[in-house]
Amino acid sequence: MKGLLTIPLLVALTNADPIFTSRKSANQHLTRHRRDNGGIFEEVGGGNLQRECIDEICSLDEVREATDSEAEALAFWNSATKMCNQPNACHRSGTQTCVNKWRSRECQCKEGWVKTLDADDCSVDRDECEDPNHCANGGTCENLVGSFTCTCQNGWGGARCNEDIDECAAEQNPCANGGECNNTDGSFTCTCPPNWTGELCDIDVNECLNDPCQNGSSCLNLEGSYECVCSSGWGGQNCDEDFNECDMGLCPEGSICVMLSMNQFTCECPERGCNNADEAVYNDKLAQIESQNAPEIEEPEYSSEYNAPEYDTSDSYTDYQAAPEVTEPEAEPEATESNEEYTDNYGIQEYSENNDTVYEDVNAEVADDAEEVVEEVVEEIADVIEPEVETTDDYEAYETYE
Repeated sequence: MKGLLTIPLLVALTNADPIFTSRKSANQHLTRHRRDNGGIFEEVGGGNLQRECIDEICSLDEVREATDSEAEALAFWNSATKMCNQPNACHRSGTQTCVNKWRSRECQCKEGWVKTLDADDCSVDRDECEDPNHCANGGTCENLVGSFTCTCQNGWGGARCNEDIDECAAEQNPCANGGECNNTDGSFTCTCPPNWTGELCDIDVNECLNDPCQNGSSCLNLEGSYECVCSSGWGGQNCDEDFNECDMGLCPEGSICVMLSMNQFTCECPERGCNNADEAVYNDKLAQIESQNAPEIEEPEYSSEYNAPEYDTSDSYTDYQAAPEVTEPEAEPEATESNEEYTDNYGIQEYSENNDTVYEDVNAEVADDAEEVVEEVVEEIADVIEPEVETTDDYEAYETYE
C-alpha cells in the first residue's frame, strides 16, 4: 500500500455520540479483511480499484491510480464519501444529522424517532408512552408521530408534568375573601380570615352559633360577619355597651344633647331659646333692632355768615374817638403782667398784633363736632377784622398800654 492510509470523515452535523463503545461494536467497524495479493507485494503490482478501494479504504490518490481518468476517479470518490447526498439517504422528518462514512452513511435520529434492524434511516416513530412513568405526577401520556403529549394534573406543568406550578403567583388570588395563599409542590393552601372557612375561604362561618349577642338581643348572621339587634338602650357589636343616643343627632341645631340614663336623653336649648337656634342669625337681628331704636342726633346748622361787629372801612379815622391824653399821675402804679387785651370803653376791640385771642373766643362759641365749619368762619372773620390800615407818623392818637 502506497503512503499512509488517510480516512476522511465528513460530518454534516452530529449529536454527541458515546466516547467509548463495546468491543463487539468496535470490531464491526474496525475489522480489516486480509487481502490476497497473488503471492507478490502490493507495491510491485499495478493499480486495482477492487483491491485498493472496495476491499479497503483508500485515498483519492489511490483512486486516481486505480482508474483510467480524473473524471472516473472523482465520480468514484464522491459516491464513496458523500452517501448523505444521495436521495432518501435518511428519513427527512426523523433524522437530526446524516454522517458520511466510507461507502456508507449513519443516520442520527431526532427525539421521538428510532432506527431498527429493518430500517436504519430514522423512519420509525418511538412510542414514548410505552413507559408508564413517562408523564410524571399522574399525568396522562398520548403518543404522537415523532413526539408525545402529557396531560398534567392540577398544580403540575412542563412537557412531562414534572414542574410545579406556583398558583399563588397568578394574577388573581385563588384564595377568596382575603385569604392568604401558600404554595406547595403541585398544590397550594389558603389561610382564611376569622369569618370564612373552606379550602378556598369561600364558606361563610355562622357566628350566631356561638351566641355572641348579649342582654337579650338577637343575632343575625351575614356573609363574613354577623349583626346583633340590640334593644333597651344597649349598643356595640355584641349589645354589651350603653348606646349613646346623642350620637344620632336627634336634637335640633343649636341645642345640646345630654345623656340622662340608660335609654334616655334630653335636648337642652340655649338661653336665646330653641326657636333661635342659629346664633349668628339671632345676633344679627339684635343688631338691627338696636340700630332701629337708637335716638337721632340733631346736627347743628352752620352758616357762612357771622354776626361780627360792623366796621367802617373808610380811610378816615376821624370818626373813632381817640384815647384821652394821659397825664403823668403823681405815683404811677407798678406794671403787672396781664394777658387781657386793652379795649376802648365802647366795646369795640382795637387791632392787635396777637389775633389768637380772637380766634379762641370764636372757637369757644362753636361745637366741637363742627370744627371745620368754625375754622372757615374764623377765616372770614379774620378777613373782616383785619382791614388795610394806612400808616402815619402820628402815633399820638394810638397808644399801647402795657
